[in-house]
Amino acid sequence: MARRGEELFGAPPDMEWTFVGGQLLALQSRPINTAARGQEEEQCLWYLSLRRRFGNLKALRRKVEGALLPAMDWEADRLAPIDLSAPADPELQEEIVLRSKSYRE
Repeated sequence: MARRGEELFGAPPDMEWTFVGGQLLALQSRPINTAARGQEEEQCLWYLSLRRRFGNLKALRRKVEGALLPAMDWEADRLAPIDLSAPADPELQEEIVLRSKSYRE
Protein backbone atom coordinates (compact mmCIF):
# COMPACT_ATOMS: atom_id res chain seq x y z
CA MET A 1 0.00 0.00 0.00
CA ALA A 2 2.83 2.39 0.84
CA ARG A 3 4.60 1.56 -2.44
CA ARG A 4 1.39 2.21 -4.38
CA GLY A 5 1.04 5.57 -2.60
CA GLU A 6 4.62 6.41 -3.52
CA GLU A 7 3.87 5.54 -7.15
CA LEU A 8 0.78 7.77 -7.13
CA PHE A 9 2.46 10.75 -5.45
CA GLY A 10 5.90 10.31 -6.97
CA ALA A 11 7.38 10.45 -3.46
CA PRO A 12 6.89 8.62 -0.15
CA PRO A 13 3.45 9.51 1.26
CA ASP A 14 2.40 10.53 4.75
CA MET A 15 -0.04 7.69 5.32
CA GLU A 16 -2.48 6.82 8.10
CA TRP A 17 -3.75 3.26 8.21
CA THR A 18 -5.39 0.64 10.41
CA PHE A 19 -6.31 -3.02 10.45
CA VAL A 20 -9.99 -4.00 10.50
CA GLY A 21 -10.80 -7.67 10.71
CA GLY A 22 -7.29 -8.56 9.59
CA GLN A 23 -7.53 -6.34 6.50
CA LEU A 24 -5.19 -3.35 6.03
CA LEU A 25 -7.13 -0.16 5.27
CA ALA A 26 -5.79 3.28 4.34
CA LEU A 27 -7.45 6.07 6.32
CA GLN A 28 -5.76 8.87 4.41
CA SER A 29 -2.65 9.52 2.37
CA ARG A 30 -1.01 12.74 1.23
CA PRO A 31 2.39 13.96 0.07
CA ILE A 32 4.85 14.85 2.80
CA ASN A 33 5.22 18.63 2.96
CA THR A 34 8.81 19.79 2.89
CA ALA A 35 10.05 22.26 5.47
CA ALA A 36 11.56 25.62 4.74
CA ARG A 37 15.32 25.60 4.23
CA GLY A 38 17.16 25.24 7.52
CA GLN A 39 14.31 23.24 9.02
CA GLU A 40 14.63 20.20 6.77
CA GLU A 41 17.00 18.28 9.07
CA GLU A 42 14.90 19.06 12.15
CA GLN A 43 11.70 17.96 10.38
CA CYS A 44 13.40 14.79 9.11
CA LEU A 45 14.42 13.87 12.67
CA TRP A 46 10.87 14.57 13.86
CA TYR A 47 9.39 12.30 11.17
CA LEU A 48 11.89 9.57 11.98
CA SER A 49 10.87 9.76 15.64
CA LEU A 50 7.30 8.85 14.64
CA ARG A 51 8.23 5.44 13.30
CA ARG A 52 7.51 2.45 15.50
CA ARG A 53 8.13 -1.20 14.94
CA PHE A 54 5.06 -3.31 14.18
CA GLY A 55 5.67 -5.42 17.31
CA ASN A 56 5.78 -2.24 19.39
CA LEU A 57 2.49 -1.08 17.89
CA LYS A 58 0.90 -4.47 18.64
CA ALA A 59 2.09 -4.22 22.27
CA LEU A 60 0.67 -0.70 22.50
CA ARG A 61 -2.65 -1.95 21.15
CA ARG A 62 -2.73 -4.76 23.74
CA LYS A 63 -2.03 -2.22 26.51
CA VAL A 64 -4.76 0.16 25.32
CA GLU A 65 -7.37 -2.56 24.77
CA GLY A 66 -6.39 -4.83 27.65
CA ALA A 67 -5.53 -2.37 30.41
CA LEU A 68 -6.19 1.32 29.72
CA LEU A 69 -9.72 1.13 28.30
CA PRO A 70 -10.94 -1.41 30.91
CA ALA A 71 -9.47 0.79 33.67
CA MET A 72 -11.34 3.79 32.27
CA ASP A 73 -14.58 1.77 32.13
CA TRP A 74 -14.06 0.65 35.73
CA GLU A 75 -13.46 4.23 36.88
CA ALA A 76 -16.54 5.48 35.02
CA ASP A 77 -18.67 2.74 36.61
CA ARG A 78 -17.29 3.66 40.04
CA LEU A 79 -18.06 7.37 39.62
CA ALA A 80 -21.44 7.08 37.86
CA PRO A 81 -23.65 6.31 40.90
CA ILE A 82 -22.36 9.26 42.98
CA ASP A 83 -25.04 11.98 43.17
CA LEU A 84 -23.19 15.26 42.80
CA SER A 85 -26.28 17.36 43.57
CA ALA A 86 -26.56 16.05 47.14
CA PRO A 87 -23.20 16.56 48.93
CA ALA A 88 -22.50 19.62 51.05
CA ASP A 89 -19.74 21.97 49.89
CA PRO A 90 -16.81 20.22 51.64
CA GLU A 91 -17.80 16.80 50.28
CA LEU A 92 -18.40 18.23 46.82
CA GLN A 93 -15.00 19.93 46.90
CA GLU A 94 -13.36 16.63 47.86
CA GLU A 95 -15.19 14.82 45.04
CA ILE A 96 -14.05 17.48 42.54
CA VAL A 97 -10.44 17.02 43.67
CA LEU A 98 -10.73 13.22 43.36
CA ARG A 99 -12.31 13.43 39.90
CA SER A 100 -9.70 15.91 38.75
CA LYS A 101 -6.97 13.46 39.83
CA SER A 102 -8.77 10.61 38.07
CA TYR A 103 -9.08 12.70 34.90
CA ARG A 104 -5.33 13.47 34.88
CA GLU A 105 -4.48 9.77 35.35
